[in-house]
Amino acid sequence: VFASRKHDPGLVAKDYYELDLHYQARLVEKQNTATLSKKLEINYLRPQGQLNLQFPTEAGQPTGGTVKLFRGATAEGERQLPVQTGADGQMQISVAGMQGGRWRMEAVWQAGGKSFFQELAVAL
Repeated sequence: VFASRKHDPGLVAKDYYELDLHYQARLVEKQNTATLSKKLEINYLRPQGQLNLQFPTEAGQPTGGTVKLFRGATAEGERQLPVQTGADGQMQISVAGMQGGRWRMEAVWQAGGKSFFQELAVAL
């Protein structure tokens, strides 16, 4: 029992109430993402300390959104960045200095008048 009290499982988001209020919008974003033939792809380039994100462009070029990197419920090291892609739909994120291990990534982006959402696990 003592050891379990020291363990933070990281299962609950700090802003769970706000997330619950926007549940329907998030559901629509997930459904929009499910209709895409290609999903958001991520490639970790360890020597460069960089994540390369390839956004699907079948609905059009991403025109906005955010990418959030976090570890469980702790806000330590959390990063939130605006979606900025080149003409090829790629975005690079420097992860130099970020602690190694398992991270979660949530990407929300707009394209073609629709909003999309995708979650991915990232091992740094």
